[in-house]
Amino acid sequence: MNVVFSLRKNNKDKDKLGTIQYYVSNNGQRSIALSTKIKVYPKDWDGSKVIGRNGNAYNVVLDDIRADLTSIYFQNRNTISHVQEISDVFENKLKPKVTIVDLFKQLMHKKEFIENRSKETLRIHNTTLTIWLIPYLQDDKKNEYLEAKYLTHIDLEAIAKKMLESKDVNSVDYVGKTISRIKAAIKLGYTTGQLEKDAVAKYEVYLAKKEKEYIYLTPKELSKLENLKFLPQEHKLERVRDLFVVQCYTGLAYGDLKGFDKKEHFRIAKDETDWNWLIKKRGKTDIYQQIPLLEKGIEFLQKVDFNTTPITGHVYNKNLRICIKMVGIHKYLTSHIARNTLGALLLNSGITVKTVSRVLGHKTVRYTEKVYAKVIDEWLVKDEFDRVFRNK
Repeated sequence: MNVVFSLRKNNKDKDKLGTIQYYVSNNGQRSIALSTKIKVYPKDWDGSKVIGRNGNAYNVVLDDIRADLTSIYFQNRNTISHVQEISDVFENKLKPKVTIVDLFKQLMHKKEFIENRSKETLRIHNTTLTIWLIPYLQDDKKNEYLEAKYLTHIDLEAIAKKMLESKDVNSVDYVGKTISRIKAAIKLGYTTGQLEKDAVAKYEVYLAKKEKEYIYLTPKELSKLENLKFLPQEHKLERVRDLFVVQCYTGLAYGDLKGFDKKEHFRIAKDETDWNWLIKKRGKTDIYQQIPLLEKGIEFLQKVDFNTTPITGHVYNKNLRICIKMVGIHKYLTSHIARNTLGALLLNSGITVKTVSRVLGHKTVRYTEKVYAKVIDEWLVKDEFDRVFRNK
């Protein structure tokens, strides 16, 4: 790209003050000539710069103009369609082009963002950018450099649709959070003055909630997991398996594993008629869980030496899914499935819904009934059929 300066002489008197103009050229394209507002006599202009007593001062200004135009070009060279746009930006007729990818990267590198977010959050944002946003722009829009001002709610809906159709997405909430991250990038562009408006600020992608499937492990599946053997180098996987089994017999949520303390929350049986108890306030509901500990629960608590502090959540869940595949179970597990497993185990053993609600630390029995309604109905039907057709 070249910036060319020329002198426009006075039409009436060629010897009087003229105005220095500039234009930009590149690959055969040329912008219109625009005024620099600098006036000099023709005798002080040698065709490319100012000469004479005040020449240096004028030339410094011209060099600054050239530098600004060159900077604008290199910042936008992948998106400009004509060099005239460079002059337009310089003359403040247009704002610099900013792509949605640019804004998303700016969001990730904001000082406040980096200081207040974990490495895992940064990883998740990078996944949004590289796995969902950029491929959508490349494949559907045919333009990775799409200007942010042209991104609309239609695009957000299209991205959400692609995610929901993907086999790699198991959660509607995950889709919603991904769309929120893209909206946050647009908002950043607006608040920093790079965009004239936030076109998607009030728009919400309404995702049809999938009927929630309450996955749990059956006693047989749980037994397989309990008996899984590990190699010495697989000690991290074994640790996750042990903690998950503890969860399955105690109902402790992932967040409550961190705060478990043997002295505070574990009560040893007073005599042979008593139970060993786990009594702990659940972090999410602030309701006390009162859990008589089953034999397997005690066994695995002792195995981890009552130290239930887990590793980072996403690593915990990843390792858990590896363990479950090792025993040939094809279910998508997260740490929360342990609570479902305990609830299912207790209900199938004849424990009342009210007691299960208390053990799991639910706020109301109605919530417990709602959670396990489908499971309970299936078991009632199965039990009736077993009683009539199999136990004759």
